[in-house]
Amino acid sequence: MPTPLESVQALLPAAEARPVPPWFPDWAREFTDQYFSGTTCLFLLHGNVHDLVRLGGGQDGPFGGLPEFLTTQLFGTWDVVLRYDLSHGLRPYAGADGERLRKMVATLEARAGEPTTWPRDPDAVLALIDRLVQQEVMEADPHRRIGLGVIVEHVQYIVPSAELSQMTGTQGSRLVRLLSWAQNPYIKRHNIAFCLLVDRLAEVNERLVGSAHVASIAVPMPDVAARESYATWYDGRDGTLGNLTDFTPRLLAELTSGLNLVNLERLLAHAAQARQKLDGRVLKRLKKDLIERQTRGLVEFVEPSHTLDDFVGNDAVKGRLIDDANLLAKGRLDAAPMGYLIPDRWAPARPTWPSASPARSASRASSSATSARSTWARPRGTSSRS
Repeated sequence: MPTPLESVQALLPAAEARPVPPWFPDWAREFTDQYFSGTTCLFLLHGNVHDLVRLGGGQDGPFGGLPEFLTTQLFGTWDVVLRYDLSHGLRPYAGADGERLRKMVATLEARAGEPTTWPRDPDAVLALIDRLVQQEVMEADPHRRIGLGVIVEHVQYIVPSAELSQMTGTQGSRLVRLLSWAQNPYIKRHNIAFCLLVDRLAEVNERLVGSAHVASIAVPMPDVAARESYATWYDGRDGTLGNLTDFTPRLLAELTSGLNLVNLERLLAHAAQARQKLDGRVLKRLKKDLIERQTRGLVEFVEPSHTLDDFVGNDAVKGRLIDDANLLAKGRLDAAPMGYLIPDRWAPARPTWPSASPARSASRASSSATSARSTWARPRGTSSRS
């Protein structure tokens, strides 16, 4: 775990910003740039917010959730970090640092009472946070001021997207309170920041998303380098690489394109618990299940019913498809073609026998080659034929 000096320091907005650690992801760098500019204090983090994030530099750095990264890195030296969701309510959060949590509780007891007595209702929680913010803004003694970070998860259930006519009750008051925090110039002058987490930005009220005082920052899916780094760390925790998969970390990262680190963790954990190395067959089956669940039923993989054994004639085309299938199976995406173009003009004008045309045979061969290396991905409810 990095020391506080390696984390982002608790600087006042608009002050001279110290450089962030080089291993920080790009979205975290954008966060610090926006905060240090002093133009906003409310951040809407969206996209891959439920994934794992590296918590330290180097290959030995551990991984954790996004709230843990926020509290240990971006708010690493701040006095109080609050975490809230509808299920667990509002509570101080310090990650795995028990001593820091104890100090947070002692600080909060003098300002808002015992945390175990705090309300769980969203409106009451926002009112409590507002009192803490007002106390900090009105504090005249600089030695008594604290840094306050607030993390709100699943914010789409607090300020959901809705028509204006539906925002006259409690939803409207929550939206107005969040917008007032974002627009308050006095809050922007103190060490106070609000982080709202949501996976789908369209589910959050568009008036909050479109406000010029709110910074919307996308948390992207991990790239090949991030997946390779995580695969190396996870597989090498016992000091030995290669005991969980038949692939190198680099090849595994390329073959798991489209998956996040949580999905990759499931693949490696399955291999560790089953004491069976992750090979091509197991990877294909598990990746298929993960992608179908991640797309929430919008994509379904269908196994083709034909193989290259059903393709008769044109040995050159058949050999090319077999070679391409072998390249894909080995992960040689740089050498494999991206697709095939089969124009209709290849078909004879007047076939003299009832067999399939060369165009259809080539198309069937393409489908057969796919069965030798992978499965077709198509939207649910559409035909499996091209």
